[in-house]
Formats: sequence, structure tokens, C-alpha cells
Amino acid sequence: TSLRAGNETTDVMVLRYKSKRHQRDIDPDSLWIGVTTSLYSGDYEQTQSKFFEIWLKGESGRIHIDLGKISEDMDGNGQLNTEDIPGAGLSLGNGFLEDAEDTGLDGCFDETEDGWGGCLESGTYNDYLISGETDIINASSDIDSQDPNGDNWNYDQNNFNDYTQVNGTEGNGTGSKIQEGGKYPDTEDLDRSTFLDKTNDYFSTQFMLTDTTYLAGETEKNGEPTGWRLFRVPLSDFKQVKNIEWNEIRYVRLAITGLDSVQKHLEIAKMEIVGNEWQEMGIVGLDISHFDTSGFFGRHFGNIYGMNDEDDDPTFQVAVINTEDNTDYTPPKGVKGEYDRLNEIRSKEQSLVLKFDHLPSKATGIAQKTLYT
Repeated sequence: TSLRAGNETTDVMVLRYKSKRHQRDIDPDSLWIGVTTSLYSGDYEQTQSKFFEIWLKGESGRIHIDLGKISEDMDGNGQLNTEDIPGAGLSLGNGFLEDAEDTGLDGCFDETEDGWGGCLESGTYNDYLISGETDIINASSDIDSQDPNGDNWNYDQNNFNDYTQVNGTEGNGTGSKIQEGGKYPDTEDLDRSTFLDKTNDYFSTQFMLTDTTYLAGETEKNGEPTGWRLFRVPLSDFKQVKNIEWNEIRYVRLAITGLDSVQKHLEIAKMEIVGNEWQEMGIVGLDISHFDTSGFFGRHFGNIYGMNDEDDDPTFQVAVINTEDNTDYTPPKGVKGEYDRLNEIRSKEQSLVLKFDHLPSKATGIAQKTLYT
């Protein structure tokens, strides 16, 4: 997507959510929906990155962002759920979806689903429903007896705005209508490592969608806000959960809490973990009589300040501001982005921002950019 190129079309992920009937008595803050994706191995290293950026549209609920090593075990059963059933004497399947395997990740077809997300050991859902059983099966009125676990796939090209079953994993690779890419078995193994990752070590942060603390920009059309907003969260604001380093960012998980009986939706257009060619080197004090002078910067400038949670601690950050993401930014007079004559578009004009607060007398914030030949 490029506003500069006049291209206002992009693929948007839409999360639609509300509580189910049997969850209505549960605290909304305890209910959540979420999505997880794996990163390519070349993206694991984020030591030099500075921000997590996300373009989204929606104002209901609290968003949770987790970066790191995140369990692929969606249902918590400790086993790798996959449609790719190994043949006799084999530990892995053949990588192709057979008709009898297209059950979805729950491992069973509709008639033996229990409505809780699992499978019945015997009998069928309708048998238990007719008998009045309400413990073994979920008999809530919002459960479809033809698809108790709600995992069937369907998408009608003639009703292209209906995406209610587009994420289903049962029936997406067989029958008369096949999902693009659906002929491959569905699996919990997001990174295709052939085994189930169950580690939960990550960095985490959260904020209300109505909170403007991390709001970095928003788009307008004809002078009116479109509802699309850019949130830029410093990685330094993420809290460490268990044992994780910034060179081990294998997964990203987004979760929304605050669900109630009214359906809400959140649209997400883009997510990035971003850095800057300018690297923050820290804050140094020139008055060497007051500070430890060990190390390179100590020998030349004085002590490098450590950071803690006090509000009056010195801070120094490097950021950027530009004409594409920040509608309130006015470039310096006479300064414009480069013009591409071939594509007839002008690149965004961007400025470096040095943000500092509570710097003591004679203290210096230092940023460095390495030039290459």
C-alpha cells in the first residue's frame, strides 16, 4: 500500500469477536481472542530494533502484544494437532491432504464434535442433544448442531462480503469448493519445524485501544479522520516474561480482551518491528567528578546513565517523523521528498527526532550512524 503512489488498496485482517452464550457470566477481561504468526528465521534478531508499529482501526477492548517464543499448542492438550496423519510405522505424514484427513484441527468430523472444541469418544453430538445431555456436549443455543465446534470452512464468491467461515479448517481442501492452499494439511505447527513448540518465553505489552499514549499518526481523507491509526510502541516498554532475549523473536501474538455479548471488530492493516539507522548510544555525563568513568564513553565523556522506573530519570530516544504517517508533521520550508519521474510519485519527507527529558546539567545524549562505503 502506498498513499504516495495513489494506491489505497491493501489486504486487511479483520478480527470479529463477541462472547458466547455460555461465557456471559464470566468477567469480560478474562475472555480473549487472539492470533499468532511465526516469523522467518532472518527476523529473529531484533536487538537493534526500537519500536513495534501497528496500523489498526477499532476502539473497543484492550490489545495485548507478545513477541518471542510462543506456544503453538492452541488447545493446550500438549500434542501436535495436525490433519497430516502418519502412515503405519511412520512418524510424519506425507504432506498432502487426503479426503479422510480434512477434519480440521480438532481431529473429528461434525457428527462427533462435542461443541467444546474436542471430540466425542463415542456416539454423536445429535444423539447426546436428543437425550438432554449437557455436560459431555455444549448444548448452548448458539451452538450449530451441524457444526458443533464451529470449524467448517466456507466462502461463497457470490456473497463475497461474508467471511464468517473463512478461517475454518474442516472441509477447506476437499469437496466442490476448495480454499486456495487448502490441499495442504492444516496444522498447529506454524513454523513447519515438524514438532510442537510449547515454550512460552516472550516480551509483552498491552494498552486500551482508546489510549493515545502510543498514538503516532492517523490518516485522513478529504480532511476527515478515516479511523486508521498508527500506534508506535517502544520495545523498551515491553515487559520480559520468563527467559527471552531480543535475538529470539520467533513469533508474534495479538490478543484482545474485554469481550461482551455485542459483536465488535478490529481491523489490522500492517505490523512491523522497526529500527533506525541511528542507534542510541546512551546518556553520558561530562562532569567526571560525579560519575564513574569506566569504559569507552566513560573515558571520553563520563558515566553512561542507567535507566530505572523513576519518572525523573534522564531519557534519550531516537525516532522519526514523516509526511506519510504523521498528518500533523510540516516539513521544513523548501524541503520535499525525492520525486520518482518514472512512476510519477514523490517519496515521503522524513526527519530525525531526538527525544530527551530530564537531562542533568552537562549531560549528553548520543546517537550514532555508521556509514558504509
